[in-house]
Amino acid sequence: VARRQLEKAVDLLPKDPVVLQHWGDACRALRLTDQARDAYRRVLELTPDDPAVAEKLKGVADSY
Repeated sequence: VARRQLEKAVDLLPKDPVVLQHWGDACRALRLTDQARDAYRRVLELTPDDPAVAEKLKGVADSY
């Protein structure tokens, strides 16, 4: 259920860094590595100085 809600949120707010970060977190938890990586990259395009998201992106790349 939560996954579907986040997918809808991303569709409705594709440039919202908070929504995208939550989507990335959910994808990471579900081991959807490509989707998590894409979400975190999109967040960094919108907020390039976000060290927490940069670290999450690095963690996705390192953990799988």
